[in-house]
Amino acid sequence: MSTDVNTIQDPLGRTIYLLQYAEVDVQEISHELYDDAATVIRKPAMLFEVIKELDKQLFYFRSTGWQRTMLVIVHFQNQRWETLRYVNNPSNEMLSEMMKNGSQLI
Repeated sequence: MSTDVNTIQDPLGRTIYLLQYAEVDVQEISHELYDDAATVIRKPAMLFEVIKELDKQLFYFRSTGWQRTMLVIVHFQNQRWETLRYVNNPSNEMLSEMMKNGSQLI
C-alpha cells in the first residue's frame, strides 16, 4: 500500500483510517502488514462491534495466509473510525473475549 492511501471502505460502508502509529502485535512490521490490514477490513470473515463504556470498537478478523490470521481493531475517535491495533494470530482467549462481549455484524 502506498503511503498516500490511508483510508479503506469496509463492507458496511464505513471509512476506516489506517494509522501507521497504531499498536502493533506482530513479529515484524512490513508493508505487508498494511496490505493485510486493508484486506481484513475490506473482506472480513467476522466483524464484531464491542462497546466499552463510551468507546465503540470494531473488530475485523480473517485469515491472511495458510497459517496466519489477523485481527484489526478500530475505534471511533476524532469523528472518524481509526485503527487502534493490529494483531497477527490473535489468541483463542482474545477471540473468545471479543465474541462474548460483542455483537456480530458479519
